Amino acid sequence: MDVTGTARARIGVVLVTAVLIGSAACSSSTPSSAPATTAAPTTAAGGSSGSSGSTTPKLGNNGATPPGAGGAAAATFEGTPDIVLNDFKPEVNGFGFENYTNKTAPSNLTAEELKKFWGDQVCASQADGKCTLTPPAEKWMSEINDAMGGGHCEGMAVLALMFIKGQVSLKDFGDASTANGLKLDGNEKLAKEIAYWWAMQATTPLTSSRLDKLKPSEVAAKLKESFQPGATDAYTFAFFKTKNGERSGGHAVTPYGMKDRGDGKVDVAVYDNNFPNQARALSIDTVNEKWSYNTATNPTEPPDLYEGDATTLSLWLAPIGARLQKQDCPFCGTSSPATAPKFAGAAAGDSDAYNQLFLSQAAGSAGVEVTITDLDGKPLPGLKELMTFSGEGIPPVQQIPAGLSFKVKLDGTDLKEPIATDLTLIGLDVDQYIDGINLDPGQVDTIEFRPKENSITYETDSNESPTIGSGFSDPGADYAVAVGGVDLPEGGKVELKQDLATGLITITNQGKAKGTYAFAIDRISDTGDDEFVIKGVDIPVGFGIELDYGHWEKSEQLQGTIVSNGNRTPVTFDNEA
Repeated sequence: MDVTGTARARIGVVLVTAVLIGSAACSSSTPSSAPATTAAPTTAAGGSSGSSGSTTPKLGNNGATPPGAGGAAAATFEGTPDIVLNDFKPEVNGFGFENYTNKTAPSNLTAEELKKFWGDQVCASQADGKCTLTPPAEKWMSEINDAMGGGHCEGMAVLALMFIKGQVSLKDFGDASTANGLKLDGNEKLAKEIAYWWAMQATTPLTSSRLDKLKPSEVAAKLKESFQPGATDAYTFAFFKTKNGERSGGHAVTPYGMKDRGDGKVDVAVYDNNFPNQARALSIDTVNEKWSYNTATNPTEPPDLYEGDATTLSLWLAPIGARLQKQDCPFCGTSSPATAPKFAGAAAGDSDAYNQLFLSQAAGSAGVEVTITDLDGKPLPGLKELMTFSGEGIPPVQQIPAGLSFKVKLDGTDLKEPIATDLTLIGLDVDQYIDGINLDPGQVDTIEFRPKENSITYETDSNESPTIGSGFSDPGADYAVAVGGVDLPEGGKVELKQDLATGLITITNQGKAKGTYAFAIDRISDTGDDEFVIKGVDIPVGFGIELDYGHWEKSEQLQGTIVSNGNRTPVTFDNEA
């Protein structure tokens, strides 16, 4: 079966085309190419995979020591380990190629991998044997792939270990007799497999199974146990720097052996995918409860010293066994005619449910300050951060308690040059997003999410033209809806709201001046995809346009209503697709 996931990309192209045709007016910002890796996420030390984090996370250097400034010694493993897992050797069982970012445009997740995770429920349509992803599935996949921009260390560390344990077959990825002989170039299947195991950093039960509260001595004891013949589980290492309670520079490696150096000190032999074919040592002092290691987040960065102790809780173990279990789908709901798509727990009141909020790595790389609060600017109760190990500059996934309304402030005060970034909220069968936020130095934008109302509001103090959108699954068809501001004036504020039960979407100009908008709707069903495009509509201040997408048929015009101060005026739109 040909498996593709193109609905979101297609509607984006359609809307951009509509914007360009509709008007020459656009944002005053000129986005630049942001560096791939320079920032650090913020969280409280000691959290689990969903550790309680600050309600005002900052993305940027956060005072972390610059790579190369530590003056740390090399981390070469000296001698022969006392105990080795399955005779692992980095020059044989580790990959012969380095950890890599997205700069070389590698294959990452596709619809095929999402089907491997969760089956046909990720497909909105399988017309002509092709899996077109549901809009929430496609958006989640896009955000996870973007997060791999800092490096693929987690996927490489996991897959090398699974090869040596016989849990994944080496011969499925080429003719090489060892992992070291596999080539990444031209090996799309291998690249997608690495991405597949990387992606579990954002799924449970893997994230809830991480051993993230162990003292260094307990880490050493657990590893020594796992290296024994007949051990039931094996682990990858995940670690990061900490400073003033903030985390940065996450990296993942494969531990495979251990040597006792005396006086309570042990060296753990690791395969570090930043340094192919090398045996390296992570040192643990089990008496003083300290650990240290010299490495970099990816091969483009100079090595630097990583270290921690019993208070930093910055040395984690991630079990292989949890990865072999079926992972929970963060966007798959149970939509039926009686249950509309919803952000998890919004209707059910599930206190353990979370929605996932993603900020693209461009903002993290450039030093955007991000504040997440309730609508009144107070701390948001239950906010958690999901730490992923992909190098510097990758913002953590924010886990938002289901059903809670909240506000996100993007503050570009510390920016040195303009950047383009995105913000996405994903729940069960539904997603909301702002794409193409062009943030200038000093610019401050605010986004409000009201999950129970399926509403998202975007406010900017600059002249902007982002795309505001939503995707959702429905028993009859799936929809991706996007609204682009051809001209959103300075001080502009706009709300996108959906009534999923009645099939209505409303865009309201809450700003200070008239705005011009383009609309695109993509309906995905078993018979294929249908598109409806409106290339440019002026909406005065205080006015809204309500679109009846639920009753639109392919050959028909789209019925709408102009809404203002309680007045409703019918209007009909032709399809300009």
